[in-house]
Amino acid sequence: MAATGVKAKAGGRGGDIFSAIGAATGLGNAMRFPGLCARYGVGFLAVYALCLVVVCLPILAAELSLGAKFRAPFSGCVKRLAPKFGLLARAAVVNAAFTGLYYGGVMIGTGSSALHAVGADSSFSQGVVISAVVWTAAYLLLRGGSSRLSRSGRLSLVCFMLAMVPVAVAGLGKFTFNLVVSAFFSGAVWTDALCQAMLSLSLAAGVMPAFAANMAEGGDPTSGALKIVSVNLAVCALGCIAVMPYGAVGGNGDGLSASGELFPRIFAEVYGDAVSGRICRFAAFAALTVVAVQSACSLMFPLVQEKAAVLPWICLAGFALSPLLAKCPALVGACDFIACTVAAPIIAAFECIMFAVTRRRFMRRGAAAFCIRFICPVCCALAAAASLSGARISPVGKWLLLIAVCILASAAAIKILRALTAGAMSGKMELWKRLKACATHLRGEVSRHIRSLRAKRRSNS
Repeated sequence: MAATGVKAKAGGRGGDIFSAIGAATGLGNAMRFPGLCARYGVGFLAVYALCLVVVCLPILAAELSLGAKFRAPFSGCVKRLAPKFGLLARAAVVNAAFTGLYYGGVMIGTGSSALHAVGADSSFSQGVVISAVVWTAAYLLLRGGSSRLSRSGRLSLVCFMLAMVPVAVAGLGKFTFNLVVSAFFSGAVWTDALCQAMLSLSLAAGVMPAFAANMAEGGDPTSGALKIVSVNLAVCALGCIAVMPYGAVGGNGDGLSASGELFPRIFAEVYGDAVSGRICRFAAFAALTVVAVQSACSLMFPLVQEKAAVLPWICLAGFALSPLLAKCPALVGACDFIACTVAAPIIAAFECIMFAVTRRRFMRRGAAAFCIRFICPVCCALAAAASLSGARISPVGKWLLLIAVCILASAAAIKILRALTAGAMSGKMELWKRLKACATHLRGEVSRHIRSLRAKRRSNS
């Protein structure tokens, strides 16, 4: 595998699939999905499952096939498969790294909640200490490559169960399957479900091809995709059961903010305020912090795999930004909206187009190929359009979206200007070469003519 500066060896038998499962059962399932279930009701799980199977499963299988075939980072795979889509690979990896960076604010939040459960007062200095700890752990995980991420994927899955199973068991007696059919006719439900499914599976981020590059020879990517989707759906159902008996939350559809409001109340109600209850709440929030660190590392792994030199800098940026993001939940929500609800569907749509137009297709026939070529791009594009047109963007998010659009427009304008300038310069150089050749030919002809005249004079004399 053509990794640059990171270890590429998988973590033993089954390590590759645990790396992918760890990336697919992360913070999105632990924090974002339960908040959306609390907002939309149990019907959200059915909508999510449909989006997961119809749209996301084919994309996941294609991404795993891509990484297993070329054994290279995501940009290397795209360069060999369809060089014209190189910008797509860069956008996907940068968006994934951006998502991992703002997850730092969530890490600080869950870590502070863990300390608050045992009586510690939250403060900015406490957030700085937590940021140093979690980003040092992220640095060590990413430095170890896929082998270490595979082992942390197992730990992340165990921590997810540790945080969710006791709450789900406590709420199982209160759970009522109250399905509201009208929820299926809300465009926001389908948009959030599709974007949540893509986030949960780390699609259109270069994550799955990076982990699939470490798959054992002869592994079946489609079988791996089915395993990952099955585990993802199971843990999402567990999260839904855990939060539904404890009431709904209002708001603008931001699952992270909803879970941030919901989990402290749920854990306090389930475990109580006794000493044993405080210890259990501390363990639950600490487990969620571990899941958050694993999620951030999985999302930043493709960038580090391609350019290992950025690892210290991206961890330093996360360490500096995380305490500030933790103090501004609206900023975290705005970043979440831009990265997961706007950018990810657009990138996924272009990724499906890349799979459809390339000559070396991974799925030549069947329902999966039909989904990748037609259904997946249309659904992703509609989700992005609905998100942009909806009135669910906070004022901070609108400014951030405007800044992001300006940066992208400026980068595109600079790239086009450079291309035009390079073309004009190459045209000038070619014209200069032609003029120089003409001048040389003319000078040769004149010299030959002068020599012939001198020769005639000599012969006459």
